[in-house]
Amino acid sequence: SNAIAVTALPQLYSRVRLAESRLEALQALPVQPRAWLVHCRDTLSVLGRAFPFCVVAKEMGDGDEIGLFAQENCLTCVTDRWGRFRILLEGSVSVPEEDACSWPESCGACCRDLVQDSSFEEERPFGLSCGHMFCTECWLMAIEDGIKKEEMPTTCLERSCEMTLSITAASSLLDSVSLRRYTDNLTEALLKQQKIVQCRNCSRLHRVVSSHPSLRCVCGALMCARCSSIAHAPLSCPAFAAYCIYMENQG
Repeated sequence: SNAIAVTALPQLYSRVRLAESRLEALQALPVQPRAWLVHCRDTLSVLGRAFPFCVVAKEMGDGDEIGLFAQENCLTCVTDRWGRFRILLEGSVSVPEEDACSWPESCGACCRDLVQDSSFEEERPFGLSCGHMFCTECWLMAIEDGIKKEEMPTTCLERSCEMTLSITAASSLLDSVSLRRYTDNLTEALLKQQKIVQCRNCSRLHRVVSSHPSLRCVCGALMCARCSSIAHAPLSCPAFAAYCIYMENQG
């Protein structure tokens, strides 16, 4: 099978001091170490320097030094794409501020040392809001393996933890191509699990509400809340699918 490459965000050759920025006024992403998404239009006012793309700012070293990473697949700025996927984005999540000293010294999966200010992205710790820390390389391997095996979404690497990697959290870890791939595979998995449906007219996603057999998209299309086809209640989804096949065969 074709190799699936999952890569981390590219780091910019510049850092800022947390105390000299306005990052604390922003909602932090649901990850550890702390990270913030700074939109292109806000980079000058928040970071003190302008960038032609959105930036993920991550705590480095002692926590006051902030590393900057380019995120060209911003969750909200690329409205033609992310507008359709808005329901998959994680809302405001309270992330406990943990001292880096409380983190393990080594990755629980591969045992390599966790170095927060390392120049090698793979060595840096990464965790979800649950606080379980593993190295970035192990996270990338887990995401890649999940995509290959169609086991989505990726769960925390701590075996006893059931927290999953949301698209919002993934945006602080994956580069634009990998984030798009993760989103597409997560969407496909949720559609198969009938946890979401997709409008065939505009491709917007909707959460499934068990008490409603059909729903109307913002574009005006009326669809089945189970199989994403046109609304067909009270006919069941299998019966409607069989009817469609019959009509197609009849020409």
